[in-house]
Amino acid sequence: MSGNHVWIVFWAALLGITLLAYTILVVRVTLGGYRDIQEMFRKLRDQDEDGED
Repeated sequence: MSGNHVWIVFWAALLGITLLAYTILVVRVTLGGYRDIQEMFRKLRDQDEDGED
């Protein structure tokens, strides 16, 4: 293996790992935010039904 090939493999692996990590992070934050918004609307609806302001 030449020196250039080693660097190409290194940077490709680093890029792949980084993209995977960011993809997992984006999915996790998106799902968590969606659940939080659902909970917020549920609490607001429950407050409204109870006649609270």
